[in-house]
Order: sequence, then structure tokens, then C-alpha cells
Amino acid sequence: MLFLFLYQTFFLLLLPFFLVNVIYKGLKNKTYLAQFSNRLGFGFNLSKKSNNVIVIHAVSLGEVIGISNLVSKIDSSYEVMITVNTATGFEKANELFGSNHKVMYAPWDFFLFVKKFLKDVRPVCILLFETEIWPYLIHESRVLGVEVFLLNGRLSVKSKKNYEMVKPLITNALNNFSKVFVQTPVHAERFRGLGILKDKIMIVGSMKYDIEPNKIQNLGNSLPDEFILAASTHKGEDEIVIEAFKDLKQEKLFQGHFVLAPRHPERAKDLQNICLRFGLNSRLYTNKQSFDDVDITIINVIGVMDDLFQRSRVTFMGGSLIKRGGHNLIEPAYFGSPILIGPHTFNFEEIVDEFISSDAALLVRNKIELVNAYRDVIQDENLATSLSSNAKNIIKKRRGSTVIQLSYIMDIIRNK
Repeated sequence: MLFLFLYQTFFLLLLPFFLVNVIYKGLKNKTYLAQFSNRLGFGFNLSKKSNNVIVIHAVSLGEVIGISNLVSKIDSSYEVMITVNTATGFEKANELFGSNHKVMYAPWDFFLFVKKFLKDVRPVCILLFETEIWPYLIHESRVLGVEVFLLNGRLSVKSKKNYEMVKPLITNALNNFSKVFVQTPVHAERFRGLGILKDKIMIVGSMKYDIEPNKIQNLGNSLPDEFILAASTHKGEDEIVIEAFKDLKQEKLFQGHFVLAPRHPERAKDLQNICLRFGLNSRLYTNKQSFDDVDITIINVIGVMDDLFQRSRVTFMGGSLIKRGGHNLIEPAYFGSPILIGPHTFNFEEIVDEFISSDAALLVRNKIELVNAYRDVIQDENLATSLSSNAKNIIKKRRGSTVIQLSYIMDIIRNK
């Protein structure tokens, strides 16, 4: 309890910084300020009092996509509430689930906010996703008899080192989980290193292999039939992929179109300025300007990635040429787009290792290797087909984790 008290004291000191940060982000993207009261524990009153509310917390865009199959499989007798932390997560969750489920921002992990949230919602269980360990939320939920589960658990080397600095707090939080479902034995061992009891852990694989397609939108003539894609790129990485495309264009190897989809669409106009620096013409996806007289289309909306993956000749998955940890390459694999990936993939290490070792993706370490890989896939149809086929075989082999985790959870809460 001492460490929980110290944690709450520290959290209180940081609250002004959290507030300033949300306001700052809200100036660029008003979605950050939507339902702001949620962050303080307010605004969660349900239209009808229910004893069957399941709260699923998915921080951002990737996690929201990751829970889509899970949400669809939950019995309709339960009311599902999805909570997020980021604007992109909020927008995507509303797109996927907003018509049937409540989508809210999660309260900050301070006792006043958490208590208010739990009092109003009265969930039967809370499902946290991957690395979401919120000590006070977990503590207070267990005090109230609310089952708390960690789904699809993973723990990178970096995250483990960070958690070790506050190990007593984290150990207590982990052992307050009803169950921690982890993706691989490697992640299980890392969690054990933080002091979790052995019987709290279950190795179940990754839910992200259980991807189901969203309804494919008809992009019509908003993009050409042939293009190559760089998806989920970040600041410091955009320059690399834009210059790589310029090199391809100058070689006259690929005279088609290039699509750049930044992880945060609000950065789209900044990317147009980078394109100008490299002497390339660009357009925003939502503009009515024809793509025929430009080199690059920059995606400034969410909700079209599945369409892009399905139509792209080859996809580079971003967050991996810089130290961001990479993004989920199962999505483009599912839709048959050959995949290129950088070396910094600690958020998806086992998945990427299997894709690389199975010849289901190509590893690129810098701009030169990115250009070469784009070139190889464009020129060699057999290589493109092989990458796509091998990736789909991995997905087929690894499916099923969602059913395992959900079945265990439902057995627990139905027998309470």
C-alpha cells in the first residue's frame, strides 16, 4: 500500500502536465478534447443501470484494431464499453464500434477519477490490452470484486526495464489480475521476472492473428489502381521513405503512384512540406485534386487502411526504421500486400522474427535497402507472390487466441 500511495502522490503532481499535454494536442486535433470529462472520471453514466458491463481498454489505434474480433464475439447479453487514450484510437473505435457500443476516453489513473468511473459503470470485468498496467484501476477494481484481465499480454525488453524501476508497485498490480494472458513463452518469462505468480499466467498466442476484414470501402477514383505504400510512418522516418520513392522514380523503374499514410493523420500537411523539399508534388487524400499530376498521395483520414493494403503492390510498415517499435504487419499480410519492415520492431518482436524467418517479409535497415526491396518486389512477381502466400500461411497457422482468452473470461464472470 505504501508504493500505491507514493504512486498516487506522484500522479497528483503530474496531473497539471497531463492537462497541458491534452490541451496542446487538442489544438492540433480537437478529438483529444472530445469528452474531456471522461479523463476525470465523469460522463460514464449509462442510459440504464446494468450489471453486465464489460469494459475493454485499448489505448490507441493498433490496440483498437486488435480487439475488433474480440468485441464481435462477446455475448450480446453483455454491454460493452471501449475506452481509449488517444485521438486516433477514439476515432477508430467509433468507426468500428460506435454504432453498437459506447466509446469513451479512459479516466486517468488517479483514485478520485477511478472511483467515480467504477461507481458509475459498475463493470462485471475490465479487460486491459497488451501492456496496459494501471496500478490504481487494478487495485480498486479488485477491492470492489471486479475481475480484471490482461489480454494479449506482451512485455518488451525496454518496458520490462522501465517496470523494474517500480517493481514493488508493478508486482502488486500484476498479482491483482484475475489472469494475465501472454503471447509467447518469452513474454511469460519477462512477466515472471517482475514477480507475478506462476498460476496467474497463461500462454495463448496473439489475438492479432484473428484479424477479420472490415467492410472494404469503394475508393473509386480517389487513388490509382497501382501504387506502392508506406504505412504508419513517424516523424524522422517520413523523409527516408519519401527520398526512397524519389530514387525509384528517378530510376524510371516505377512510374506509378506512391501513397504515404502517417501513423498520425494530423501530420499530413507537414509531410506535404517535406515532399516539396525533395521536389515532389503531393496531394492530400481528401482533396478533390486529381492524382494524375502528383507523385504522392498523403492519407489524412482514418478508416481506409484495409483498402490500401488490399490494393498496394508492396507495403513498408513504419515505426521500424526509427526506434518506435514497429506496427502490426498482420494487417497488410491478411490482405495480401508484400511487406517490408525495418529493424526496430520490439513491439512485435516474435511476430516479425517469424515473418522474416519464414520469408514472409523483407527486412530493410536503411534507405538504400528500402529502395532495393521496393525494386525487388516490383520487378519480381514470383517474389511478391511468395511473400504474400507465406504471410497468409502464418496467419492461418496462428489463429484462435481470441476464442481461448474469451472462453476463459466468460467462464469466470458467469460463475461469479
